[in-house]
Amino acid sequence: MVLLRLVIGWHLLYEGMYKLDTYDTSQPWSAWQFLAGAEGPLEGPFQNVVLQDPAETAYDADRISQQWMTLLERFNGFYNVTDDQRDSAAGEFRFVEARLQEEFFEDPDLRRMLRQYRDDLSRPAGSLTTSEQKRLMENRATLDASLGRLRGSYQNQLLGLLTPQQRARGDWMVSSGKIGWINRTVIWGLVLSGGCLLVGLFSRFAAVAAAVMLLLFYLAMPPLPGLTGASVGGSHYLYVNNNLIEAIALLMLATTNSGRWLGLDAVLSPMLAAGRKTFSQKSPSVKTETAT
Repeated sequence: MVLLRLVIGWHLLYEGMYKLDTYDTSQPWSAWQFLAGAEGPLEGPFQNVVLQDPAETAYDADRISQQWMTLLERFNGFYNVTDDQRDSAAGEFRFVEARLQEEFFEDPDLRRMLRQYRDDLSRPAGSLTTSEQKRLMENRATLDASLGRLRGSYQNQLLGLLTPQQRARGDWMVSSGKIGWINRTVIWGLVLSGGCLLVGLFSRFAAVAAAVMLLLFYLAMPPLPGLTGASVGGSHYLYVNNNLIEAIALLMLATTNSGRWLGLDAVLSPMLAAGRKTFSQKSPSVKTETAT
């Protein structure tokens, strides 16, 4: 149990520190892409955290345009752009809107792929064969990649309008609004829960907190048949993935006193117990004096 706590603690701590270090680079980590690409039964609530509407995964032109307009408004507000910059940014939006139609919705290969994807998605659950599920996942990955390239180009064009002083304010996609709060919560949640598990401090609470966070990761992209979460990199999952396994292990750790067996809880627990005992002994006398 102690060894399990140590290795999971190290894993979570390193993940958090790695993400934190990216904030000193030109590409700081953000949960935006992960949440925007959420899928499964709860994809709507997860996507709505960063998207007012789960537009991109619905592959609806009007809704995608509306969402990218929301990004434009967030960009203008975060960097406090000038009137000239605002006009130029509006021009970039019109340009990417035209590219969206031409390079995504009117591209013959992507149109065929989108039609096939929608047909597969409309079929009853469990009716797709293994090869059809693989096809569905590959089609969605290709469609998402195409949209991602357009969105990335759009964002880079907007950033190109900024002065060095405006750029110094940080990354608008990482730092602003709900996503900025989510990024900080995830990073420091990983760092603090991992660190506490590693040194055995408040280990039960840390295990439960980390398990809840991992279960949220699992629910955002569950490895269900026909979803991209069932195939990540070169790995393939069905119902169970690393996040679920680690979350269950953490919940099991939360039922043990592993932090007292080897960790700072061994020192802290007796101190807290002594403090509670002292307080409970003083409480009756305090009540008696008050009554008198």
